[in-house]
Amino acid sequence: MASVLLQPLLLLQSLLVLFLLLHSGGTAAKSSAENTKRVVDRILKNYTRQNSPNGDSTTNVYIGIYIIGFYSISEATMDYSLTIYLRQQWTDPRLKFNSSLVGGKTQIKLEDRIWEKIWVPDVFL
Repeated sequence: MASVLLQPLLLLQSLLVLFLLLHSGGTAAKSSAENTKRVVDRILKNYTRQNSPNGDSTTNVYIGIYIIGFYSISEATMDYSLTIYLRQQWTDPRLKFNSSLVGGKTQIKLEDRIWEKIWVPDVFL
C-alpha cells in the first residue's frame, strides 16, 4: 500500500526537479544574453564606424574567396556569371571587451546586422 502511494509522490518530485532545472537554465541563458547586450551596447556607445580601426595606420584585412559555381558562360562575348562566398577578417581593437563581464567567454555571438554598426572594409572585386 505504501509503495502505491509513493509512486505519485515520486513522479511529482521528479516533475518539480525537472521544472526547476529547466527554469533556472532559461534564466541563466537570458541573464547571459542580457550581459552580452549590455557589454556590446557599452562598446558601441562611443564607437564611430566611419573611422578605421587603427586611425591613420593601415588595417590588415584577410580575404578568402570561394567559388561556388560558374553560370551563363558565353564564349562569344567572354561573359560569365559566378556565385562566390566572400570571407573577410580583420582586428578592430576598439571592439575589445572584458571577458569576465560575459562569463569568461573570449568570443560572443552578435546580432545578425551588427555590420551596420561597426567599421567594415570596402572591398572591390
